[in-house]
Amino acid sequence: MTYFVMQLGASVFLKATVVLALAALVATLLRRSSAATRHLIWSLALAALVVLPVLDTALPAWSWDVPSVAEGGRVEPAAVNPAPTGDVAPANVTSVMAVSLADQPSLPATIAVTIVVIGLWGGGVLLLLGRLAVHLQHAHGIARRGAPAVSAVQRRASGLAKRAVRVVVSREISVPASMGVFRPWVLLPEASRRWPADQVDIVLRHEVAHITRCDYVFHLIVETCKALYWPNPLVWFAARRSEIERERACDDRALASGVPSQSYATRLVEMARAQFEAAGALAMAQRSGLAERVRSILSGSTDRSPVGAARFAVIGAMAALVTLPVATYQVVRDRLPTIEEILTDLESDDVATARRAAWWLGEREDPSTVEALMRQLRAGHPDVRLVAAWALGEIKDPSAIGALAGALDADDPYLREMATLSLGETEHPDALRPIMDAFDAREELRPAAFWALGEIKTEEARAAQHTAANILERAPTEHAQVWTGRIERGEAAVDQSVPDLVRQLERSQDASERRRAAWSLGVLGELDAVDPLLDALRDPDPSVRAMAVWALDEINPSRAQ
Repeated sequence: MTYFVMQLGASVFLKATVVLALAALVATLLRRSSAATRHLIWSLALAALVVLPVLDTALPAWSWDVPSVAEGGRVEPAAVNPAPTGDVAPANVTSVMAVSLADQPSLPATIAVTIVVIGLWGGGVLLLLGRLAVHLQHAHGIARRGAPAVSAVQRRASGLAKRAVRVVVSREISVPASMGVFRPWVLLPEASRRWPADQVDIVLRHEVAHITRCDYVFHLIVETCKALYWPNPLVWFAARRSEIERERACDDRALASGVPSQSYATRLVEMARAQFEAAGALAMAQRSGLAERVRSILSGSTDRSPVGAARFAVIGAMAALVTLPVATYQVVRDRLPTIEEILTDLESDDVATARRAAWWLGEREDPSTVEALMRQLRAGHPDVRLVAAWALGEIKDPSAIGALAGALDADDPYLREMATLSLGETEHPDALRPIMDAFDAREELRPAAFWALGEIKTEEARAAQHTAANILERAPTEHAQVWTGRIERGEAAVDQSVPDLVRQLERSQDASERRRAAWSLGVLGELDAVDPLLDALRDPDPSVRAMAVWALDEINPSRAQ
């Protein structure tokens, strides 16, 4: 799970950078357009970032047509795992000790680093969202505690907005501000009681422009985006440009209504001398970006046109056309093979290709592929039959129980063992009788059969496992995810690369080292480990085989997307 979150985070952050870079390009190309247009571009880009994680995971992905992962990464079988001949039982198959989840190795260093990174990011998100919540609560408190403005000011604000607007005067702020969506407020400082009428009118026109343009909604979206993407400096730049263009757009609305530009600029500079304390609202006179606003106000050639419905629709459609392809692009080197491609590979004369295809079908868990796997189980190459048996257990289709039961009489002892395990993996009551027969008929299959009985959650299966436990002189509770072998807590940590672990799995003469390598490869979940782990299904040590079975199920690229 941690690897999936890390992969998703990296993908989303990269895509966010692409979206903002495109927004910056468009805003630059439209630098002679109105501030309202540029504000909409930046705001929609930041809004796209808020929904980007949802789009990335919920919508179908696409990518360029590149070689399938099913075609590469093949490893020749290791010398340490020769295929048996005849009816020779796997060595040490009776030395069994169940492993419980509590016995798993200590958290790998790579996972620990991932958790630290996720924790730092999450802490930053909570801190910024918490700060935003505090600011919003503070601003609403100021609004509730403020004294109503005189009726003439109330009527003027509502008339400009063409809706009810509450205007309050507060000693807690220094410059005008606005806030709210459905019940908007205009906040005026105590000094506004002494302002001349033209200054009050200028302020009301600017603040009502925020209300008319629904700037408070965009403000909340921008602040949320800053919290989610706080490590990305381009997000902070985009948020700042959005704020500047927002204020310029409101300046333009006030000026377009007939306010003299010189008078407007003078009043703006006077109010900017005071520091605004009510964070969480939209303040009219912020010091940052003031010079740019004044130059725009005094310019006679500035485009001050608002964003009408037609322009909003065009810009919104362009934003969607850019965001959706970027969000759904799969940032991976290789694409996953389709079921059709895998089934074709399953029929290949190349054993490595067919064996890997059988693993892919087990990983996909598609019931429609059961018939093809059963054909391989009955008449395929021994190595392909072995993996086909594993795959049928992963799919858990009861129609495969008969074919798996038939494999219990195969000459290959490793196939008999795998068929026993896979019968348990089906978790179906119809598999109980073949498992019990395997336990009674072949002593070397008893450990696998004992584990398989524990996978079938019926009273009859529990009774059969209790009887088997007495015969094996074990406790009936000795049943866990890994059916054989034991790893002590803290015995291994993933501190090696996949190639090093593969070499250890293939070449080490120490079974415990091979077992630890198989576990580590399962934790890392890399596709390059599949073929070595398939080789390990014929390892002479049962604990290594058991860990390979577990690891092959852990490598699940389809389910991680």
